[in-house]
Amino acid sequence: MSQKKTMLLRALDGNAGRRPQNIEPVVVTPLPAQPPAWMSAGQAEGWSYAIAHLPNGMLRSLDASALEAWCCARDTHQRAAIAYQGKEPTIVTSSGEVVVNPLFNALDKATSTLLRAARELGFTATSRSSVKVLSETPAAQSRFAALKSATSA
Repeated sequence: MSQKKTMLLRALDGNAGRRPQNIEPVVVTPLPAQPPAWMSAGQAEGWSYAIAHLPNGMLRSLDASALEAWCCARDTHQRAAIAYQGKEPTIVTSSGEVVVNPLFNALDKATSTLLRAARELGFTATSRSSVKVLSETPAAQSRFAALKSATSA
């Protein structure tokens, strides 16, 4: 299936389908730099780390709950990894049965949750390839501005 044309390509192409165009500029409301007040210290550290390393325009204020979920998963994963460090992958119960260490199960679930949240936000290498980051340069300053003005003249 072919991908939809961007608004710019459609404008350059002359809007062959004569579909109504949304010409309103996209208003990007950035995420707040300060973490929510309810976060623990470890979660707030994750928020600050993410905000400091995000490309401009990658996440909007609407994505705050997804970033909150990632921060919580990151903190849970770190705490589970510290708790599991140096432990055996299996334990023997009081009845003599060998079972998987519950700390390993907690770490595995925390890892799964962390990676799922990271993929959703575009924090993994494979998901980042499909993320489009809005540039802060106005459309008139874009590299297509000359082409656009040449076709409209």
